[in-house]
Amino acid sequence: MLKMITPKVVSIIGILIVFLASCNSKDNLKITDAWIRATPPSHNVSAAYLTIENLSNRSRELISIDTPAADSTELHIIQHIGDVMEMQNVKSLRIPPRGKLEMNPGGTHLMLFGMRKGLGEGDSVVLSLYFADNTIWNVEARVLKKRR
Repeated sequence: MLKMITPKVVSIIGILIVFLASCNSKDNLKITDAWIRATPPSHNVSAAYLTIENLSNRSRELISIDTPAADSTELHIIQHIGDVMEMQNVKSLRIPPRGKLEMNPGGTHLMLFGMRKGLGEGDSVVLSLYFADNTIWNVEARVLKKRR
């Protein structure tokens, strides 16, 4: 019986396991309400906001974002230090099992630096979200002056 399992069969099984694991990871996230703050042509910085809902029983970790609309991006949180609110760049954002990460003005958000053009209300921008488990989500974010 064991002689029937060839290296080719083992390779195919391995590929299927990796494929199914990556499909399962992606299916366990729900990303909604993606938007970017409108900017005049003279501004080269903006912020993006969205909600990530983790439907799985294990934590997920957003490690970076990318967009063709900006030269660079950062993940930011707001910390309260005494009476002062301070923006801090972080290496990752954790979404707990069965939890939610809501990004909003005045709180956790995505910073976009070196905007390649001004963004007007009604435009849309693609954000690529990279997670620690090697999944990538491409999300279309609408451009708004402020969230409605």
